[in-house]
Amino acid sequence: MKSYPFVSSRRRRAGFSMAELLVVMAILAILMTLTFSGISIANKKQRSTKTEAQMAVFKAGLEKFKSDHGGYPQITDAEEGSKLLYAALSGDTNYDGEYDKSDKNLDWLNNGKKSNRRAKSYVPELLAGGTSNQGWVDEDYYIIDAFGERIRYEADVNSRQMWNAPTHYDLWSLGTNNLEEEEENQDKWIKNW
Repeated sequence: MKSYPFVSSRRRRAGFSMAELLVVMAILAILMTLTFSGISIANKKQRSTKTEAQMAVFKAGLEKFKSDHGGYPQITDAEEGSKLLYAALSGDTNYDGEYDKSDKNLDWLNNGKKSNRRAKSYVPELLAGGTSNQGWVDEDYYIIDAFGERIRYEADVNSRQMWNAPTHYDLWSLGTNNLEEEEENQDKWIKNW
């Protein structure tokens, strides 16, 4: 029988031990957790930034509205304010997704008091035909933020004012966690004040 000096008489072990495999799996699990949590945080930050950008557009539209009408749309119910703000800024007063060309009087924005307000599109992106409408308005024509929640809007006439047009407004989103609308959560809201 011929002998081969370089080949061991014992058979060499092939593969990895169970401990080595468990260590590799644990490292991969930790890396995946860090990656997915980082993606989640980045996604929330992106939505916050998009909501801030939307609110900047709404602020600009509200300033144009004030310039034309001497004040902001008077709305006292924050939850319904989103839908009424949609009508005031988009010019879609009959909620069909299109600009209302009928020159309809907007007395409802002044609590029924007679005004010369007419429908005008101050934020055309809100209309269904607009290029940026994806995610700005829900199926019931409420303005929504990047988190899919309704934006809140209020503007009321101060009883000491001599005219009937609000001179300030509150515009806010509940923010990243879709928090309940309570005082202790206000620091996490995205707001104009």
